Amino acid sequence: MSLCGNLVEWCETIKYLAVYFQGGSSVRFDVSPAKRAFYAACNTIFLHSSGVNEIALLYLQETYSLSVLMYRECNPGTRKPG
Repeated sequence: MSLCGNLVEWCETIKYLAVYFQGGSSVRFDVSPAKRAFYAACNTIFLHSSGVNEIALLYLQETYSLSVLMYRECNPGTRKPG
């Protein structure tokens, strides 16, 4: 595909605000990379928080894990050659 004589790259997915939009005949969303990062952050905090006060644990989860979910930067989408 070209636009004004310039080749436009075709890709299977694009990322916008940490959500992947998948190509096809209908609109599909892929939020699994953001969910995976959120669960990894939660599990890391739980792994290293034995003996920590519950309020402190809740504060860590709220400040670290929630920010990972809200401001996640994902890798570029997969590209389809040609």
